[in-house]
Order: sequence, then C-alpha cells, then structure tokens
Amino acid sequence: MSGIRSMTGFGRGEAKLGDALVVAELRSVNHRHLELRLQLDRELELPPSFFEDRVRATLRRGRVTGSVELRRPTTSPKDELRERLAPLIALRDELDPSGPFPWAALPLVGQLVQKTPRDPAADERAAAEALEAALAQLAEMRRFEGERLAEELHALLKRLKVELEGVKARSPEAVEAAQLKLKERVAELLEKTGAESLRRDGRLDAERLELELAILAERADIREEIARLEAHFEQFAALMERDDPVGRRLDFLIQEMGREINTIGSKSADVLIARAVVEMKATLEQLREQIQNIA
Repeated sequence: MSGIRSMTGFGRGEAKLGDALVVAELRSVNHRHLELRLQLDRELELPPSFFEDRVRATLRRGRVTGSVELRRPTTSPKDELRERLAPLIALRDELDPSGPFPWAALPLVGQLVQKTPRDPAADERAAAEALEAALAQLAEMRRFEGERLAEELHALLKRLKVELEGVKARSPEAVEAAQLKLKERVAELLEKTGAESLRRDGRLDAERLELELAILAERADIREEIARLEAHFEQFAALMERDDPVGRRLDFLIQEMGREINTIGSKSADVLIARAVVEMKATLEQLREQIQNIA
C-alpha cells in the first residue's frame, strides 16, 4: 500500500457533554506548510493550544480550518419560556400558593435560574474525544485521496520512463549522426578556408581533427543525464512507498528531474530527442501539479 497522503479532506467528530453535544469539524486544503485557523466555543473552558497541539501532532502540511463548538438540544419557544418561568412559578407556589402570577418579578427570572457550574475536566474530555474523532476521519479521507493520487503518480512516472527509454534508444544513433555532421562541416570549412591551424607540413593533422571531434561529441553525450534520471525515477518510486510525509522531498526530486531533462535538451541537437524532451517536460509538469496535493 502506498504511503502517499493527500492534503485535502474533511473530518467530523462529536461527544456527549451532559445534555449537550461537543462537535468538532476540520477541513484541510493544499498549503506548503501547516497553517491552522481554528475556532473554539467560548463556553468551553479550553486554551487554544489544546486544539493546535493535537492537530500538529497528527498533520504535517496543509491549510487546516476547523472548530469545536457546544451544541445544546433545540427547544421550541414555548418550552423555553416554560423552562425560564418555572423557578418563578415555584417561588410563587412556595410563598403564596393561591396568589396571582407575580408579573412584577419577571425581570428577576435570570437571577433565579441556577446555572450549572462548568467542569473544565469534563469539557476537555468531551472536546478531546470529538477532536480525535474528527482528526481520524480527516486522516482517513486524506489516505483515501492519497491512494488515488498515487495511482496517478505511478502512471505519470511510467510514462516518463517510456519517454526516457525512447531517448536512450535514440542516443547512440544521435551521437553518431552528430559526429558525422561535424566531420562534414569541418571538411567543408577546410575546403573553403584551408584552416591552417589544423594543418601540419601542409597536410591535414588527422589526429588533431579526431581529438577535436571527440571533444565535441563528448559534449553532446547524454548518457550521464539518462543514468541520473533513471536513479531519480527509482528514488521517486521508493519515496511513494514510505509512510511518513514525503511531499517536500518529491517536490525537490521533481526539480532535479527537470534539470536533467533540460540538460538533455540543450546537449542534443537530434530532432527526435528534442521532441521526446518536449513530451517529457509536459509529463513532468503534470507530475509537479499532482505533487502539490501531497502532504
């Protein structure tokens, strides 16, 4: 199974807290680093670090937005009014059971309602449970999206390998063609100008000419670039199997591949290789775009 993880996903978790519900929601999208924008319900007595520490312990990259809020059961306006007036009615029944409803005391209703003191430990336990559930769901979605990404990356990498094989197969013929073309050009120049610097005792210095041609041919040799690209492909495939975050390393490897492909394009004057280089650059760009989604 691939270790690739996407940076996009959503997670939701909840936990009971008395008659209320603590709900945590997290969303993540692509970002170069880990950026958190988190909101805590003010009614929950929790420090911001409570949220951030847990997210940072699980995620490495992505812009993560989320919230932890306390949701109480919804009641109808009539039921809510009954609940608020109940203490006042109870007080009337205690002091004057047969008396009228004490409308004058209505402003005191808020003072008669007994507020249950908050339990910070209970808040933390419920919030932690909801947040951990949201993180687990988010991680699972990122893993699932990562598997789809891995399939696309493997397909693009395979295409790059096929394109490089074409360049590799064409390379010897391209070098030979370049040498022949150089010899023809030199012969043409010698015929036109005499090129005294390449003559000895009035005769063409064949050894000097061969040396010059060999140097020029070596400059057009792309075997080292091909070998380095093949090594990069192997490293890329190995990184995709790792279980730790590899997005940044893959991004760096893409840059190295781009340098080798550009060098091949600049060193070889062969038309077929030039076309293959264009195709490789296009495939590499698609690979680069997909890498931006990886954690």
